[in-house]
Amino acid sequence: MSCNTKTLLQLTLFVLIFNTFFSCSKEEIQIENTVIQETPIEETPTEPLHDRFISNSLVVLESEKILRNIVLQSIYQLYFYPQLTDVQSNQATTRSGCPMSSINAAETVVTLTYNDCNTSSTVSYSGTITLTITGTLGVFGTTVLIELSDDFTVGGDQDIDGTVKLEYDNIAIDKYNIIELEIDNNSTAPPTEVRLSPVQVAHFELVDVNSDDDNNNPLTFLDNEVLFDPYLTVHCPNADGVSQTTLDVSPVASKVKYSIVCGMPYDGEIQLDESGTFHSSIDFSYPNATSGGVCDNEFNICKPDGLGFGGMTCSPNTF
Repeated sequence: MSCNTKTLLQLTLFVLIFNTFFSCSKEEIQIENTVIQETPIEETPTEPLHDRFISNSLVVLESEKILRNIVLQSIYQLYFYPQLTDVQSNQATTRSGCPMSSINAAETVVTLTYNDCNTSSTVSYSGTITLTITGTLGVFGTTVLIELSDDFTVGGDQDIDGTVKLEYDNIAIDKYNIIELEIDNNSTAPPTEVRLSPVQVAHFELVDVNSDDDNNNPLTFLDNEVLFDPYLTVHCPNADGVSQTTLDVSPVASKVKYSIVCGMPYDGEIQLDESGTFHSSIDFSYPNATSGGVCDNEFNICKPDGLGFGGMTCSPNTF
């Protein structure tokens, strides 16, 4: 084969390859415009301002009531044991069967067993309260540790646990200071937490309104009036089921007044502050306040009008 022929064949082959390469059609890839679905953002459920005032006020009121009844019933039951007050007498041994009560041999621990018992209110309590007494009732520095059992319930559906510690201060006239407090209501989400105020001392005072207290007969103390200074901090659950609102509770105008037997406030007012700002108040003397410790089972929840300038809006409720 001559060189010219060889060259011609190579040139022809090159042209064929060149034409074949550039004659191929490009495959077009269709790209669809896919719409990306964004996950909707769920809005946190909110409460109207009025409802929030009322609901948080009711949570505080319920917490205060549970604490008050636990403490008052504990003091009430202790007075049935005269040996705890250094009074050797049988006059205080009569009691009802609810709650069942027992005292240990060392006479330092009293056990109260509630089996759907109504306390001084109409709400039933179930579970055990253990009262550990260090000292003698009525003597300065004596402490009473109140411990709730793990299965303690109020009203059959509120799971309550925690401890309260009282210290007797006779310098202030039959006053029991609350020196430790950790009560949780686990039936709310998150739990409602009741704690002591970081700046004020919460306490109960027993007042001999009938001037008939007899140190040789502890039963004479059971008709006393009780003054409660509820300096507390209550962490209330919000509607979202996650966060809490912290309300500082303090008495205003006068101390909150109760009778041990009735267990229901008949006079006084507590104020609720949120982050240092006035939130609402609960007035126990409205609308049918009575004297002499007779309870009318009514109270009034008030909230500031608008931005809180001047006026108040109040709603009567039944306890």
